[in-house]
Amino acid sequence: MMIRVCDSDIIVTKKATVAKLKQAVEDAFSHLHTQGDCWISWPHVWGNFCLCFEHMKLLRDRDPIARYGIKNGDQLQFVRHTPIYTIAGGTSVEHSYGPDESEG
Repeated sequence: MMIRVCDSDIIVTKKATVAKLKQAVEDAFSHLHTQGDCWISWPHVWGNFCLCFEHMKLLRDRDPIARYGIKNGDQLQFVRHTPIYTIAGGTSVEHSYGPDESEG
């Protein structure tokens, strides 16, 4: 299946997980390492951004992409991923609502 990310075609299987999709994105952009001074720190990218499909953040690496309804030819975007911090304890708490869940 082919998915578009930042105007690049990413090839993954229909049964791919979010982790496999992220690896395919890294592989697709690896050619930038050979073009001048450009260098991508993937730990930094994934620590601050995530892939998003129709307002759903793909945060759980083990989730199959089919769970989000991603199909051949769909477009994904990078979006800023910021954890929610508790004021008292200073620890971070994250929750991603999947396609079958809601906030309320």
